[in-house]
Amino acid sequence: MPTGQAVFDTRQSFRHARGPAAVRSPRIDVRVNFAHAILDPDRPFEQAIINEYLPGQGIAPHIDRDCFGPVVATVSLGSAVNMDFHCDATGDDYVERLEPRSLLLMHGDARSGWRHGIAKRQTDNWSGQKIQRHRRVSITFRTITEPVRAVGRSTGSSGSRRTAPR
Repeated sequence: MPTGQAVFDTRQSFRHARGPAAVRSPRIDVRVNFAHAILDPDRPFEQAIINEYLPGQGIAPHIDRDCFGPVVATVSLGSAVNMDFHCDATGDDYVERLEPRSLLLMHGDARSGWRHGIAKRQTDNWSGQKIQRHRRVSITFRTITEPVRAVGRSTGSSGSRRTAPR
């Protein structure tokens, strides 16, 4: 499991992500105040992206761009889904089950050292069961670390305009 990853589920007070790195990594804080330790109350999220995924759809493995801040938060609604993590540096792979109404927080190594994605398939295998996917909606929250200049638009007196990176 990537260091710096935690999954909060509204049906449970807190569920720490499983995996072999959970044993290896003393840096992972399993208390509920984990979120308070990594979220900056003086720096609210500046971007929210809402995506709908139907069975058979996914998202290619990636690491969020450097122009985004140190924490990425994703709320999962609708169907549960497996999110795959891969670390190029070590070759380690890890799968996290994102349940409906869960919050995935990624920072540190989980944010910048592990690719994450959702495979394009109709079903997921979890706990020895083949589980049919249904409609899922994700809301991903991020901060933006550097302003992006708008191209071909009036930018006002300062000459720059903050827009969402593409």
